Amino acid sequence: MRKKKQCSIPRRKRLSRKGRLTAGKKFIEQYRGKKLIVGYAKWFAVSPLCAAIELKMLGEAISDHLIEHYRNTELKKAEQKKLKKAEMMQETPSQESDHYFAYIAGYTSNGVPYGVTWDDWEISEE
Repeated sequence: MRKKKQCSIPRRKRLSRKGRLTAGKKFIEQYRGKKLIVGYAKWFAVSPLCAAIELKMLGEAISDHLIEHYRNTELKKAEQKKLKKAEMMQETPSQESDHYFAYIAGYTSNGVPYGVTWDDWEISEE
């Protein structure tokens, strides 16, 4: 019989919300740190917004203002990521070159460029 492949990600980081809420009660009892939301987020590998919402569901005194702050932070990060991706798409040059290659045709699987060198380029122009 074939053995099942072991998952390398800890079980606590793969839990659904229902599972986290069940395990979260024990986490709150045993947590000794000062920043409960940050600790919960790291332990269960969720965002601080998700951690704040779940801790509030578990009965912790988390203000709506703090949850709104985390929500706005996530929205700003998503917007910045979207803008950065749009910039990267616009910056892609139609013809690449560097100090060695006059025209870079592509890259190997190791990331090494290949194409027409400056010496070959000058010879072909003559």
